[in-house]
Amino acid sequence: MENMEIFEKLIAFTTNVLFVTLLGWYLITNLQWYNYSLSRVVLKHHKPQWHILYFIIPFIAYYTTGKFFVIFFVFAILPSIIIWHKRLDKKLVLTWRVKRFLILLIGLTLFGNVLCTLKDACEVYGVFMPLALAYIGSYIIEKYLFMVYKKQAKRKLASMDKLQVIAITGSYGKTSIKNFVAEMLSKKYNVYATPRSVNTLGGIMADVNNTLPEDTEVYVCEAGARENGDIYDIATFVEPQTVVVGKIGEAHIEYFKTVANIIATKLELMQSPRLEKAFIHTSVTDEAHDKVTFFGNELSDINATLDGTDFVIEIDGKNSNYILMS
Repeated sequence: MENMEIFEKLIAFTTNVLFVTLLGWYLITNLQWYNYSLSRVVLKHHKPQWHILYFIIPFIAYYTTGKFFVIFFVFAILPSIIIWHKRLDKKLVLTWRVKRFLILLIGLTLFGNVLCTLKDACEVYGVFMPLALAYIGSYIIEKYLFMVYKKQAKRKLASMDKLQVIAITGSYGKTSIKNFVAEMLSKKYNVYATPRSVNTLGGIMADVNNTLPEDTEVYVCEAGARENGDIYDIATFVEPQTVVVGKIGEAHIEYFKTVANIIATKLELMQSPRLEKAFIHTSVTDEAHDKVTFFGNELSDINATLDGTDFVIEIDGKNSNYILMS
């Protein structure tokens, strides 16, 4: 009988650790999508029903199914989370921030479980408490590291007093525009562009600190957003002299709800303290501004081959020919 009790406690202990880790994995995945904002995950999630299926129902089941929970966990919760994860278009990236959260969560869970086991003081092991403490602890750690990292990146940008910054946003083709601009300017200047699809404030800060060469003359920066204010934060951080707002459409409408919200967010790039010139697609606005040049369907005579691409573009009524070599 004593061996059976020990075995049951071991099963309960192990199941709890795995269950809390699984909920933590679900939580941090969603937080990563929404720039680690819990309010966005709870109130502005594009598929809120996921929270019911993969968090609330399992959480309630843990406290209501008793000894049968291990069966429910093994045959229902675990498979469903695995299938959910495999079907995701954008899976969790194991950054150091994610690793710190998971290490803290597992450590707190193990500590709480061992304490309960030694004192024999718990009918069931905790779930909410380790999750809450791990989130709060992670938030405090990351807030501090973020402030330090941001100051470091800001100092580096300030030290490059002759640096020209070009920031690019839009609903479609941000990365393509960034690559075209970088390629064209690299014929004359020492150009550096944010890699791949790095376009969040945190990603840009890391790029500045770790990768941006100090002899760069032109920094081409892509700016993305999931919510109002995201691009404003980028604009006031890199302070671009030149901004490009590309075509606007319904991409990511699930986050912004309306096209008007998308337009307002993209135009936050205009709030750069050092703005000198802006190129804005006609799908965004037609409101005249002394620093704005509008563009739309001015491309013509496009010729794309394996050797490169050449085209004619009309800007302010004048045609200019560009050749991009591959």
